Amino acid sequence: MKLIINCQRYDTETATTVATWNNGARPDSFQLSTETLYKTPKGAYFLHLEGGPYSEYGEQVPGASRGTSRLRPLTNEETMGWLEKRERTEALEREFPDQIHDA
Repeated sequence: MKLIINCQRYDTETATTVATWNNGARPDSFQLSTETLYKTPKGAYFLHLEGGPYSEYGEQVPGASRGTSRLRPLTNEETMGWLEKRERTEALEREFPDQIHDA
């Protein structure tokens, strides 16, 4: 999937997967939501968000619901927050080693 925002290209084909998360629904469920964090070759982060018709990423259309897929650019701070929220500790330490400190 490819998207251009403010003349910046975000492309899942050329970016590196950093981490993934899903809501635990069965793979064939209309409630499945999946989030994949990517890093572009130039170091920008973005999420690929997708889900079935009855997931948080589902979309209501007249008389029905449908699944959707979209890209969302993230700042470094948003990326760190996403990694913490989704408990992707290894990826957080790998991507932001200078930001992690012992308590």
